[in-house]
Amino acid sequence: MSSTILIVEDEFLIALTYRMDLEKRGYTVVGVCSTGQDAVQTVEQQQPDVVLMDIHLKGQMDGIEAAELIMQSPTAPALIFITGNYDAPTKERANSLDPLGFFIKPIVMQEIDHLIRS
Repeated sequence: MSSTILIVEDEFLIALTYRMDLEKRGYTVVGVCSTGQDAVQTVEQQQPDVVLMDIHLKGQMDGIEAAELIMQSPTAPALIFITGNYDAPTKERANSLDPLGFFIKPIVMQEIDHLIRS
């Protein structure tokens, strides 16, 4: 069984790398978004199983704010947060949403794969 994944990452090359790696591992990537607003809309339309969510995004909404909106849906996907700037208040905000995981960049896709499959 293959999970569907939405990638939310504002760095194009990083998002492309994630997409290629996830697809090699058998996942279906339903989209790549660079803003929180796009992520919320794409989740509504595509209903992925998992959202790989960067916390620091372009636009007015960060990844945690976008995730808060996404999690209001009765069919909310699993969340995996990623960030390059780790600090305790950010991690506390993210953990309040009970994510599947929280990773510091650079991430190891094998760890993401293991988390999704478990």
